[in-house]
Amino acid sequence: MILPANWSAGLLGIRLAFFVAGFGLAAWAPLEPLAKDRLAVGDRMLGFLLLCLGTGSVIAMLLTGVLNARYGSKPIILGGGLGLAILLPCLGIANTPVRLGATLFAFGVSLGSIDVAMNIHAIELERVTGRPLMSGFHAQYSIGEFTGSAAVTSLLSLQLGPLFSTLVCSALMTIAIVSAWPGLLAGGRGSRGHRLFCPIAVCC
Repeated sequence: MILPANWSAGLLGIRLAFFVAGFGLAAWAPLEPLAKDRLAVGDRMLGFLLLCLGTGSVIAMLLTGVLNARYGSKPIILGGGLGLAILLPCLGIANTPVRLGATLFAFGVSLGSIDVAMNIHAIELERVTGRPLMSGFHAQYSIGEFTGSAAVTSLLSLQLGPLFSTLVCSALMTIAIVSAWPGLLAGGRGSRGHRLFCPIAVCC
C-alpha cells in the first residue's frame, strides 16, 4: 500500500511518465518533413522509414508485458523515457535512410516500452489507491503531445535548427523522467494475471 505521505509523489511520478511519452512521440512529427528533405527521399521510402517506428513499437509492446512481470514497470518506464530523450536528437540529424530507419526503430522500441509499462503501472496505482485515475493520466499524455509538438515547432520557427531544438526538448524530457523515478511504485512486478495481460489493449 502507498503511504499517505507518498501519495502526491506517486501521482506526480506517473503523470510525468505519461507526459514524457506523449511529448516524445509528438516531438518527432515536426521533424518528419525536415528528414524527408534532408535525405531527399520520396513518399514511398518515407513510408517505409515510418514503418520502422511502428515495427519497433509493436515488438516492444509484445515483450514489455513479459519484462514487466519479471522486473516490474519502474525500470522499464525509466529506460523507455530516457531512450526517447536520447534518440530524439538523433532523429533530427540522421543523414542516411539506414540511420534514420534504425533510429526510428529504436525510438519505437522506447515508445512501446514506456507506453505499456506506464499503463500497467497506472492500473496498479489505481488498484492500490482505490481511485479512478486512468482518465487523468491519459489526459496528461495528450497534454504532452500538444506540448512536444508546440515546443519543437516553436524552436524550429526561430531558426534554431533541428539539432538544437531537439536537444532542448531532450533535456526537458530527461529532467521530467528522472523526476518521475522516485515517485513510481518500488514494486509493481506483474502477477500471473499480468503475464496474460495484452499490452496493446492498454497502450495509448
